[in-house]
Amino acid sequence: MQVGERFSVYDLRLLLARTAASSEICVRQKNDQLYILKLDEFRQCLNTKCIPNLATLVGFLAGPMKTASAWLSCVEGSDVTLGPIDRFHQWNSMPSRATYDIIYPSAEPRQLDPESEHDAIHILLASQLARIVCRAVELTAFAWLQKELSNPGQSQRVESKIAESVQQLGRTLLTLRWRVSWWEIMDVETNGAEEQKHRYIERVKGICRILYVYYFIARRKLRPWSGSDLVSKNGMQSEYADADLIWETLPHDETLQGFERWMIEGHDMIRQANVPERLFELFPAEL
Repeated sequence: MQVGERFSVYDLRLLLARTAASSEICVRQKNDQLYILKLDEFRQCLNTKCIPNLATLVGFLAGPMKTASAWLSCVEGSDVTLGPIDRFHQWNSMPSRATYDIIYPSAEPRQLDPESEHDAIHILLASQLARIVCRAVELTAFAWLQKELSNPGQSQRVESKIAESVQQLGRTLLTLRWRVSWWEIMDVETNGAEEQKHRYIERVKGICRILYVYYFIARRKLRPWSGSDLVSKNGMQSEYADADLIWETLPHDETLQGFERWMIEGHDMIRQANVPERLFELFPAEL
């Protein structure tokens, strides 16, 4: 099974069948635990529903088989208190490196080695399941944002709640811009999947355009004297995987031209965070 735009659900079932019962896989970033893939739960989800054999990631989660929240029930997070947006920023800050630990009931966790043929099956399985989880997290976060922004009583909400919504939108926009800029700047081998990469970038850009409009609709509800840090500072500090800590400016021009300029500024953020240098240190032979 390849990790591509379309994948075989039958092959995914086979990979799960070849893993030990009660085993789990821990997904890590920068040595921090993000979440644990509960393989037995994924087996049950895949075996209890009639799912077409060949599926796209979007279709897999958008169809009648399972909801995003159902797939997220197959995951155990390191922080159960995370809300939809916080989970999106913490779990779905791709592209970045991830490492996987295989966990057996009667043994110490062991990090999977990408150079080992024995570990290849588990890495492939973890990569595909992690893609499903990240997409489910994305759908859940956007559904929450849509509900918040379409709340007819939002204009009557207290200032602190409006400021919180603006901050959530701002963080989401910065995260998505980083993802687009990373793909546009970094010369990553795609194994002939340039068209797939282009569609991915355009999809995320489309989401950014929508959220960009929502951001200013919500921000106009904030009074200049509200004391909000977003109003006074117009930016926030961001930390991404394999990158230096940087200060990012939030959107400030409501026009389409303003949006396009703001997106291009994301390229400068990649360079300011020394991403090319950091990745070259990690993978000198690949970049």
